[in-house]
Amino acid sequence: MDINRRYAKQNKLKQVAGYEAGKDSYVNGYDVRVHFSKNLQLLPQHSRDAANKLMTSTVNNSGLLLTICMAYTSIDEIIHAVKKCWEEKWVENDDGIISLEDIEK
Repeated sequence: MDINRRYAKQNKLKQVAGYEAGKDSYVNGYDVRVHFSKNLQLLPQHSRDAANKLMTSTVNNSGLLLTICMAYTSIDEIIHAVKKCWEEKWVENDDGIISLEDIEK
């Protein structure tokens, strides 16, 4: 029996809870801060929830930083680049018209 199942059994928890507790204590025990890079919205909800929970639970760890780069699509990358550029240039242009010259600045 592994330690996570043993922990769950001793504390009268389901096995899944034992694995959750083991995962959290393992990362925090090594003082690792976990960060996920790129757009988590491309992941299923349960995966986003798990990623956010892990980032939140390790935010104060300062020993090591583990960055996990998520898969992304080229379309997603282009959309984010255009959106960022538009947001930056929109603030600079009161007339609301963004020209090619504005983008190249």
